[in-house]
Amino acid sequence: MRSKTVRNASILGTCLAAIAVTTPALADDAADAAGAASDAANSMTGEAIIVTGTRATYNNSALSEELIADKPPVSSVLDITATLPGVQVQEGDAFGFDDWSTSVSIRGFQTDRDGWRWIGVDRSRSALPLPGMRGAFQIQNAAAVIQVIECLGEALPVDQRALKAGLLGARLSGRFEIHQRRCRWVLDVAHNPQSAAQLAAQLGDLFVAGTRHAVVGMLRDKPMAELLALLAGRVDRWHLLDLSGEARGASAEQLRQALPADARQQA
Repeated sequence: MRSKTVRNASILGTCLAAIAVTTPALADDAADAAGAASDAANSMTGEAIIVTGTRATYNNSALSEELIADKPPVSSVLDITATLPGVQVQEGDAFGFDDWSTSVSIRGFQTDRDGWRWIGVDRSRSALPLPGMRGAFQIQNAAAVIQVIECLGEALPVDQRALKAGLLGARLSGRFEIHQRRCRWVLDVAHNPQSAAQLAAQLGDLFVAGTRHAVVGMLRDKPMAELLALLAGRVDRWHLLDLSGEARGASAEQLRQALPADARQQA
């Protein structure tokens, strides 16, 4: 018991010393407190301070500006996730210190060791494989598809085996479609800001040892500047196609003018 008490007192002294380093005005107080903790540890023979608590389960119904500003830059991913609406957190210990044993449940889907789990209003589906189509956001798409299947119910029954086969086998041409020849080709038909942002995120996760080239053609009634700005950080050289011969096609010069100013020299 004595060794346990001394260890706790030493931790307290270390924490106070750290505060003294970062806040010089408190240095004297911290030194006095650390000394007092050491004296208390030396005088204890078989005594213990027992602190009890209860694990908490909580969730937030809304995300406010104040809640966002309250999170320091060094917050863990779990701390940030726990603030989002629709996320239920069950703390792993009574004081919320242990991230490893804390569980997080996100309405709509959960990931686990066997894949991921979809959770509906009155039913769930477990051990689902990750979708065959690339991109973490495809889990969200798959969750929406499963919800549609559940709504159809007996009108279109889909058993677990068929659902797994569909998740693994579903493909859509032009959605981050990869071909490997002398170099790696990625084909994508992103045509709005949302899909361009997803494409940029996926390109960021794709390792490229050499120069990244983008071959781009676009219709002039699309938000060309916004789309190109989203992708500019992932591209080293631009190859702009002239589609002015088509009814709605943009010319290569129109695309070049739509590029961010610092990217035009790479076109």
